[in-house]
Amino acid sequence: LDRHFSATRAIYNIMLHKAKEHYKLLKRGFNVGRPPTTAFDFHYELTKLKQLPEYSWLYELSNVALQSKLACLGNAFGNYFASLKKPGTRKVGMPRYKKHWSKQSYSLTSVGFTLKGHSFKPAKFDTPIKVRWSRELPSAPSQCTLTRHPSGHYYVSFLCKYIPEEL
Repeated sequence: LDRHFSATRAIYNIMLHKAKEHYKLLKRGFNVGRPPTTAFDFHYELTKLKQLPEYSWLYELSNVALQSKLACLGNAFGNYFASLKKPGTRKVGMPRYKKHWSKQSYSLTSVGFTLKGHSFKPAKFDTPIKVRWSRELPSAPSQCTLTRHPSGHYYVSFLCKYIPEEL
């Protein structure tokens, strides 16, 4: 788990750094094209990054986890640009780098994990993880988020479809 948390944080920070460097070049007057700011742009950059020999370790990690973290970065840029366009709204700052000692998290869609009884197996893991449920899931989960808090506790949150019964 720690390896996935570190890798997703590293990829987020690498792509954020690339985008910020691109903006610096644009401000200086260089014609370098449109900077990467959407999830699609970052996924494309991830594919190019994986082809470099110094980033071959990325193949050992779940691609779903890496892409979900880059989608978060794309959303952060989207919120930043939306706040610049709408007058009178609260300004949202440029995305910030993720820190090692703060809360770590990454998400997986339903293709990135399996559930069987009290065991949870994320993609690219050899052995399942035993979980202690706080409650029964109302349906099959469509997404999960793994979180590590600075206190050292690990949590998994599941996104399930729930239709309440009418009284």
